[in-house]
Amino acid sequence: MRYIIPIHGELEFEKRIDTFTLNDFLLHLNNAKESEVLHLDISSVGGYVEIADKIIDLLKKSGKTITASNSGHVMSAASLIFMSASVRTFDPTKGDFLIHNAWVEVQGEASELERRAKELRVIEKSYAQTYSQVTGVDISIIQELMNQNKPLTSEQIESMNFAHILKTEYKAVAKINLKSNKMTEEQIKENFDTLGDKILNGIKSIFKPKALVIADANGTELTMPDINDISELKIGVAATVNGEPANGEYPQVDGTILKFEGGVLVEIVPVQNEDVDALKQEIEALKSENEALKTQNEQVSAKLIEIEKDVKEYKALASNFKPKPQTQTDVKKATFTYKKK
Repeated sequence: MRYIIPIHGELEFEKRIDTFTLNDFLLHLNNAKESEVLHLDISSVGGYVEIADKIIDLLKKSGKTITASNSGHVMSAASLIFMSASVRTFDPTKGDFLIHNAWVEVQGEASELERRAKELRVIEKSYAQTYSQVTGVDISIIQELMNQNKPLTSEQIESMNFAHILKTEYKAVAKINLKSNKMTEEQIKENFDTLGDKILNGIKSIFKPKALVIADANGTELTMPDINDISELKIGVAATVNGEPANGEYPQVDGTILKFEGGVLVEIVPVQNEDVDALKQEIEALKSENEALKTQNEQVSAKLIEIEKDVKEYKALASNFKPKPQTQTDVKKATFTYKKK
């Protein structure tokens, strides 16, 4: 079982968001007590030497297998922790690997500065020896690399055994089997040419215009493969009926007649005008008859108006009539007869 310890941030005594402290390490070490392998995931530009030394010492005393890789930079004191692992891999796309001489900020008299300088030389030598022992590289070369204070190249990291460099591998994602062991160059070219012709013909078939199909007044369908719009119809256009060349006359619904011979249009007979003229004459006759009826109707209406006027006058005279009184001479004596015949 493997436990990953994320050593991310500067190695510091005080805990901040961007630091990794000794207490952080102790917490992870306790959580990993059941694990046989401790994997160090390092992303750090270094920090205090004292913290790095204590972490390295605790790793050695754990008795566990230590492995390491990077998820960022591995620099300075962090590189010492990285080198304590027995198996180390480094990804140069994620960060730099840097070893250099230790340094210290100090103030004081010359004696104090001299004492600090001696301590730094001891630390530098100790670090150089550690790098040399782990990698097998001569200590003088290690010391020169530390003096340069520059990130190591991928070649230096791997060839000097600081770590195994992770390389991005690309695999083929498309293959074509030309059976070159059985096919000549001419056969391969012929196959490609054939394939190209098939593709081109397929494209042509997709974009080929559809043939014009029209039905005559009797429902017979005329297929005209050379045109795709009725406006292109003209003498010389080819046509078939049920797959056979069109022959004879094919009346259209508008009265036009198409004449074909041997599958070719030879004449377009326009609409005949005889029926139209007869229809026009009939319409004119109806118009004249209508005018006559209209005139007659107007005359009848006028006569009715006159009669209505006369009736009104007669009614007026009758309502004003007063009979004259009769005289004695106007009255005749009535005689009754009763006799047997």
